Amino acid sequence: MQKKVTAILFLHIKTFFQDYSEKKGD
Repeated sequence: MQKKVTAILFLHIKTFFQDYSEKKGD
């Protein structure tokens, strides 16, 4: 269960950073 939660959190953080980078125009 814990590994699943960590994986989901990691995915959300990855998506967030990708979205952030796109908004910066890099």
